[in-house]
Amino acid sequence: MRQPFVNAVALLAVLRSIKLSTASTLEPTLPIGEINVVVLTDVHSWVAGHGRQEPNLNADYGDVLSFYERLKEHCQEHDRDLWFVSNGDFVDGTGLSAPNDPSSLIPILQKLPLDALNCGNHELYKEEIVNYMLRPGGWVDWWGDRYLTGNIKVSREGETLPLGHLYRYLEGKQSNLLVYGFLYNMEGACESIDVEDVEVVLQMPWFREALVLEGERAVDAVLVLAHMDLKDPLVGAIRKAIRDIAGEGLPIQFITGHTHYRGEVQLDDWSMSFEAGRYLDTIGFVSFPTRATAASPSIAINGTNGKFQSVFIDGSAKALSEHLGLDDPKEMETENGIELSTFVRSTREKMGLLEDIGCAPQDYIANATLDDEASLWRLFRDEVIPKTFFVDEKKGSIMLLQNKSWRYDLRSNAPLTVDDIMAVAPFNDTIMHIGSVPGHAILQLNVSISGEPFSWSGLLPKFIMIGTVDDEDELFDFYIHDFNTREIIEGLQMIIPDSSFVAKTTPFSSTMLWLAFVGENWPCNGKEGKVPDWIPSPESVAKQIGKEDGEHAKTVISVMTAVVLGIILVVVLRCCYVVSKSVLGGYTPVLQEELADSDTADAGKLDEGEERWDGNFIAAKGEENSNHVGNTLEVL
Repeated sequence: MRQPFVNAVALLAVLRSIKLSTASTLEPTLPIGEINVVVLTDVHSWVAGHGRQEPNLNADYGDVLSFYERLKEHCQEHDRDLWFVSNGDFVDGTGLSAPNDPSSLIPILQKLPLDALNCGNHELYKEEIVNYMLRPGGWVDWWGDRYLTGNIKVSREGETLPLGHLYRYLEGKQSNLLVYGFLYNMEGACESIDVEDVEVVLQMPWFREALVLEGERAVDAVLVLAHMDLKDPLVGAIRKAIRDIAGEGLPIQFITGHTHYRGEVQLDDWSMSFEAGRYLDTIGFVSFPTRATAASPSIAINGTNGKFQSVFIDGSAKALSEHLGLDDPKEMETENGIELSTFVRSTREKMGLLEDIGCAPQDYIANATLDDEASLWRLFRDEVIPKTFFVDEKKGSIMLLQNKSWRYDLRSNAPLTVDDIMAVAPFNDTIMHIGSVPGHAILQLNVSISGEPFSWSGLLPKFIMIGTVDDEDELFDFYIHDFNTREIIEGLQMIIPDSSFVAKTTPFSSTMLWLAFVGENWPCNGKEGKVPDWIPSPESVAKQIGKEDGEHAKTVISVMTAVVLGIILVVVLRCCYVVSKSVLGGYTPVLQEELADSDTADAGKLDEGEERWDGNFIAAKGEENSNHVGNTLEVL
């Protein structure tokens, strides 16, 4: 009767030996040193990878988890410390982060065994997001002392407290690592959030106290999660503050972000700033020495000579497995990684994000100039708005939108899904009606607020004007996005000082119009795609925009409001179902303490002031992107 039990024990022993053998036979190509860190930054909910449109970037969070778990086993066997960090901005990118509702996304994010994570600016624009993060047992509680927000405070019930924790120590086999988390000096956060200037926070007692430890708890190195450009002057300010307290020999590794490109710069002999792309196009890896090794640079650590090393890994399963020394991505997969990939896909399916809705005739590029036939903005200006919004109106209409409204390119490599369109327009910006505005005022406003072309978008003006002002004295129905309401109205009042403008909400958003346009105008093989029920058809838009009858307009808005509320109720119920499945019967996160025991550009040690850039991924140069400091309503 005991034979089955004995066989089961034998089987488990065999499986365990296979697992250990797999770890011990790994030959990673990564420059593994004393302290090693796997880095994610600015993922913006692209946790499913880039799918059919960009199969070269097919890694999802399950693949990343498998990669980390395999590498962790290897490092443990070789007495090396490996940590896993994320540097903020988890919302505003795909349909998984449905506007103001991260309830379907957060259960996915919580399945990564992160040792430390930072907060980005995108988490702080909307009260709805902040409130969801602060729910009992929610995002902030879940991560506990791993969530590092050194200069972010939140007001609740008359108290102002840090949003997360100020710093954390990571104690490994080789080192005691101090980790800070900072956000750039952001303006424009929601009312409950106060982002303190980094320069002020650096003078606070807790910052010094975290560094001044002696004996066995002395800090061996510092890791700074900094949601800011890798060459932001604030990086230099933080480095100087640490040096003033701890001296020149303490290794400092900055993990930067926010500006969405690959790059790194050597700040001094023992500090490095490293930024690892965006949208899961890059998984970063850095290694650096302890203070003791820094004091004895002749000591070699696995061939790295105790210096700062880094790798940019393309966001593909093949690239991740190859950096583990494996030929087949299937060899990299772990049980937890497979389950997480399955969970990501099932969540997207339940949300209707994988439904095909149309086929694009060509690629359209978000930052292409307006005279380029491949310009996404030209498509929106010349086709989307005329066919879905400016239809059968009694007088002329003008729309003025900020060029950062679209976040990604629209590809034609495969049929477009709902999620492909939401990746282009994830903000779901509400369209606001400013009222009747003289043509000359609109033209002056466009010039005054656009200024020089915005660096992140190449040669695009800061604002894109849709529609034509034929007569400057004519009155035009003027439309904008809700995000820019204050800036637009203040600009108009400067042009027409005695005027009074009130922005009125329409029942439509730019994301709705994109989906309606694709579903109606880009059929696949003559077949119209399946657009979610809550997307208005072009016909309904034509009937409801530009009406003079105020009572009818009120009725329309009331009906649409009821529809939206109904959708929200359905989403909440669906998300409750997804969460309950994940909590009660699905995959649960693997915490750090629960774990068992090309695409490449190796930096080597850079000279002070030397920089490295990956030309295939640069959206903008560091100097151009460092101008966000103090910038109002920054949304990179």
